[in-house]
Amino acid sequence: MVEKKIRQVIVPTLAYAGASMLVLWLFVLQETTVPISFLGWQRPVSITFLGTPLLAAFTAYYASVMVGKLLVGEAVDPISEGLRRLAVTSFLFFVSGWSLLPGWLSPLTGFLFYASILSMLHKTLSAVLEPINRLFEPILSSVYILFIGFIGSQAWLQVYPYLERYILNSVYAPMLLPYVQSGVAEPINSVIVVSTALVSVLALAGVFRSHPNVYLRYVGDMASGRLEKMTLLSFIVIYYFFFVRGFLLRASGINPQYVVVGEWAALCLGFYLSYRGLKRFTAESLVSEDYTGTWIKHVQQVSLRGEPEMAMFEALLDRFVRDGELDELVVQLAFLLEHSGLSTAAVTATLSPLINYRDAPLPRIGFAWQTDNAMRRNLAQRKRVINTVLGSIRLKPHGPEAEPNQGPLIKAEEAK
Repeated sequence: MVEKKIRQVIVPTLAYAGASMLVLWLFVLQETTVPISFLGWQRPVSITFLGTPLLAAFTAYYASVMVGKLLVGEAVDPISEGLRRLAVTSFLFFVSGWSLLPGWLSPLTGFLFYASILSMLHKTLSAVLEPINRLFEPILSSVYILFIGFIGSQAWLQVYPYLERYILNSVYAPMLLPYVQSGVAEPINSVIVVSTALVSVLALAGVFRSHPNVYLRYVGDMASGRLEKMTLLSFIVIYYFFFVRGFLLRASGINPQYVVVGEWAALCLGFYLSYRGLKRFTAESLVSEDYTGTWIKHVQQVSLRGEPEMAMFEALLDRFVRDGELDELVVQLAFLLEHSGLSTAAVTATLSPLINYRDAPLPRIGFAWQTDNAMRRNLAQRKRVINTVLGSIRLKPHGPEAEPNQGPLIKAEEAK
């Protein structure tokens, strides 16, 4: 086992060392040129610019492999995946600085590079902190979106001059210039800032995902599970009010009444879809809560021959449902099922949901309502497990003529 682990570390290390030395020799320590001929254009081109991108990509990928081989824990997967993405984005970022490539590539690849770093940090911190308290995840998402909006804004400010220059120098400049001057592209920076700031605030509503109130829980679910869609939707809506609406009313030649009717139709459609989503979420929540119910109303009563035995069994059931103590209950049920004629395999299959049950961990630090809601979820889950286990017991009831040495008498009957 140890030798296998050592091989898993040595092989990629040797491969990384060999690849790095080859890159250093070909692209850093000496001048490497390649003749390029394209559409009558012939010229020897130096490819030494590939040295830094390749070294960055190899290093990030090697670090990803080593993290997966040497480390364990919740943060390993997001770090390893993040380093793999960083290997690709770092290569693109450093390659884009080549003088023969268009200048607008550098800010775009820079955005991808820094966004991949932020994404890795966000997922890693979420994996580490979410087991402590689920409130950390929406807070981290909010901060992450703010930073993404900032670097996106900076990237657009660097790309826009190239875009404007290309438009003005193109054959379509006379046709496109009025649109550029009226603000088709320039407000995008403000839209990026405002929309990401709005979504970062909405992301904080994810703290209500486990709130007892069903409507707050719906808001938290919407905010935490649909951030990408919300970002795109907010960008479209804000850009419409920043530019498109004014352009349609003043310069497009469209009847303004049609624009107003279309806005009201879109608004009504949005309210309708929101109502449908809330109605579906509420219905599912209420059905789930009703299903858990009081376990005594759904469970099959297991009756023992003696009153003391029955009282003890009911106490074990109540202790598990209330406090999660299942050891004695499992032992008692196994004893009863075995003496009722079930095989060992049947007893194991019947009790496996109970044996494998574990309470969801409570927040290590957080609000009181979080802990209360987690305890309610655990209580509901215990009721569900009891319903499953006792409802799956199928025994032949013993008659009054049963011999005294047959063991405890177990009779299954539906509770009224």
